Amino acid sequence: MASVESKIASAITGVAAAIVFAFVVVPEIKERRAAAAMNKAMTEFQAEMERETARLSRQQEEAMRQAQRARAAHEASMQLRPGEKCLGG
Repeated sequence: MASVESKIASAITGVAAAIVFAFVVVPEIKERRAAAAMNKAMTEFQAEMERETARLSRQQEEAMRQAQRARAAHEASMQLRPGEKCLGG
């Protein structure tokens, strides 16, 4: 049989292990989970920003093409004589 001192030592060791787990391991686990969540959020944010940048780039390119077509149509209309109509409208 285990002596009383052995039982007390085991109980103290168990309590010490529980305290270490509660104050060291659990916060570390929470910190790692929080860091993982933050990394995931940042990755999602970066992906969203890349999609938005690509969309805005396409939109700007389309606006530039439309402006170029408008300038070309205006220049073509300036070349016409009075009474002539442009084939493009």
